[in-house]
Amino acid sequence: MKMLKIPDMSENEKNDKVVAILEIIKIQQDIIQQLKDEIAILKGEKQKPDIKK
Repeated sequence: MKMLKIPDMSENEKNDKVVAILEIIKIQQDIIQQLKDEIAILKGEKQKPDIKK
């Protein structure tokens, strides 16, 4: 799955709601990847390696 890159924004463009929405999107992406890994395990396939940046 391609991870969404959070766009660079000036401080004028950022507000609490935008930051909160971007955080929710990141959390959802992590959950989706975990579910895909779990499905792969249940199918007997290898899961995606956990690479931290």
